[in-house]
Amino acid sequence: MPNWTKAQQNAINSRNRNILVSAAAGSGKTAVLVERVIKMITDKNKPVDIDRLLIVTFTNPAAAEMRSRITKSLNELINKYPDEPFYRRQLSLLPNAKISTIDSFCSSLVKEHFYELSVNQDFSVFEDAQLELLEDSVISDVVDKYFNSDDKEFISLFRLFTAPGSEKPFNTAIKRLMRYIYAQPFPYKWLSDCAESCNPEIPFNKSIWYEYIISQADYLFDYALSLAKENSEIINCDDETLQNKFIDVINDDITEITRFKNALSKSRDGAVSQREVKFAVSPNTKKLDAKTALRFKNNRETYKSIMNKDITAFLVSDTEEYKNDM
Repeated sequence: MPNWTKAQQNAINSRNRNILVSAAAGSGKTAVLVERVIKMITDKNKPVDIDRLLIVTFTNPAAAEMRSRITKSLNELINKYPDEPFYRRQLSLLPNAKISTIDSFCSSLVKEHFYELSVNQDFSVFEDAQLELLEDSVISDVVDKYFNSDDKEFISLFRLFTAPGSEKPFNTAIKRLMRYIYAQPFPYKWLSDCAESCNPEIPFNKSIWYEYIISQADYLFDYALSLAKENSEIINCDDETLQNKFIDVINDDITEITRFKNALSKSRDGAVSQREVKFAVSPNTKKLDAKTALRFKNNRETYKSIMNKDITAFLVSDTEEYKNDM
């Protein structure tokens, strides 16, 4: 018997609750699940027949491996307890157990209840290659229809995604979007909500982007100010005149960062129009000790980059430009 860790034992023995087992590849997740199943179907106080469990995997080989491991464990128990019919019963039920991919399970479920779903019992599921051919055919028909109707908006959309003589980038974008939205619980509502988030009639300060951008900008401003204030604390120069020059530059940096922060809080458009911060030239750091000079330079380069790269990345358009982009 393997030496299970405490966490693995918890995953094997816990009942009547949802359990998430998260671990690296090769760490024994499948072995833990097999042991959990064995414990459940061989619990003489509260046994659960193997054909009453649904065990789904990502791939068919994984499902086959799971079934094989459960079979092996049951055979070991039968050899160990040859007079115990309980384990033989579970082995006899195993061929009917639902151990498969989610696709296979859903397919078998539909086949079992086809009469309630008004579908033919002999339906088949497309292979990936067949599905791709059908998707390409349907997309091509729809593209032709819109071109024939000279739909200006569609033609504009089509040109955004294609190069001359090739429809492939557009088709790929459509298929990626389709697969993505169908992974959502309510795909068309999700798509509608996404489109609404780009409604040009919603002002930027009422949009879903505003809160995120302002919170990120505030964090970056505060971090830049903390680095500038740290510089004012570490400067210690024997030359009083030089010391004052450093302090003046740092105070000027703090003033500029604070000015820009206040400008953004008052008016985003105003901040967009003057988004570059002009920092004063620093005094020569040669008269500082090497460790202090390096720390001073690194701090200053960091907050200068924050102000003129990171924060300005949030300020690429004013209100009117934002509306036009939407």
